[in-house]
Amino acid sequence: MRRKDSPHSYVRTTMARLHISVYRVPLSGGAPQPVKGAERHHVLQWPWVGVHRGKAVFRELLNVETGERRDAVVKADEEVRCGVDRCAGVAVRYRTVKAERPRDRSGKEIKCGTRRCPDTARSATILRRFVRDRDGSHERALPITFQQGDDAGLERFFKVTLTGPGDQTVLTLYDVDTGTSADLGVRPDARGVMAIPDGGLDRLMTYPIGNEMYVLDLTAIK
Repeated sequence: MRRKDSPHSYVRTTMARLHISVYRVPLSGGAPQPVKGAERHHVLQWPWVGVHRGKAVFRELLNVETGERRDAVVKADEEVRCGVDRCAGVAVRYRTVKAERPRDRSGKEIKCGTRRCPDTARSATILRRFVRDRDGSHERALPITFQQGDDAGLERFFKVTLTGPGDQTVLTLYDVDTGTSADLGVRPDARGVMAIPDGGLDRLMTYPIGNEMYVLDLTAIK
């Protein structure tokens, strides 16, 4: 929700899961009114809204206050998630391979429900991982452990796992502007579960370590 300085400001929201659309609601109450041109959209970062689906998430953006539109450059073999200024994703090559039919311990073929399992499957090979400006410029490589679909804080900081001493998984914050990583201090627990910091595209990232909650202000990183 966002709010203008005017006492007659609006609360703006998106019914992200049930009814995909963007609405305005007066703070004084009343029925929600759909924002024109954003009937199928999600809020990315107000006032920018876009369609959250397919292999190019938020490829097309609409500024619902000014009517400005921004279309990102996406190649045919790419799967990306875009922000207001940048897109991050992978270039992938798919091929059809012969599938091995699942069998039980006796060697009997296991069916896929009531049908026979398919003879082929689609195999994906990641060709490269990247981040670049929406216009296609300034492309840079991302680490191999970049998680596709991850929101980058301020469209600059990605959560990337590295292997530390003793083959322990270490969660780091990767800065695409400098190409450096910083250890966030997060480690897997006894069950192998690791808390992933939350924050989306915003400036603040929060995550627990033990009984303490950490709040990281990304704007303080120069």
